[in-house]
Amino acid sequence: MLEIKEKDIKKVNTILAEFPKGINKVCTRAINRATQSGVTKAVKEGTKNYYITQKEIKKTFRVRKANYKTLYSKVTSTGGARRLIHYKVNNKTPNTKKPVKVAVKKGNKVKSMGSKTFVAKMKNGSVGIFTRTSQSAYPIKQRYGPSIPSMYKNESITKVIETHGNEILEKRLDYEIDRFLKNKI
Repeated sequence: MLEIKEKDIKKVNTILAEFPKGINKVCTRAINRATQSGVTKAVKEGTKNYYITQKEIKKTFRVRKANYKTLYSKVTSTGGARRLIHYKVNNKTPNTKKPVKVAVKKGNKVKSMGSKTFVAKMKNGSVGIFTRTSQSAYPIKQRYGPSIPSMYKNESITKVIETHGNEILEKRLDYEIDRFLKNKI
């Protein structure tokens, strides 16, 4: 969570005491820029730690920006479990006899999914990794990996994102104060 420190609030209040509307304007701009920078950092951290593209991560984020009345912003990531075919797979072509091996997190070895696991193309055209649940041909069950929001529950990732966001927020407050004063004078 990004927070404006008390010393920064006092600084903004003393410098912009003559411009009461300017305080909200400066804080809003700084919060929104820091939030956007935090999202960018989150996307980069996600692709650094998992076999997933930036585009797929960005699709899950929703940003509620700060405005003059509400001086906070909110970032949420929503989405369900992702099909294993979207991660690192040794064999993405259907109907081959190769054993299926998958890796979700970078740094982990590619793991074999077992002899009953295979890649198939369904009637609707989607390709996925499936496992037979019994000795017969059917039923089969599609295999899933972690959801994107669950990736960000990892404390090491959230700590990096928060520290980056707070650093940017401090820098942006100073920048926005200077910018506001230059335009007013």
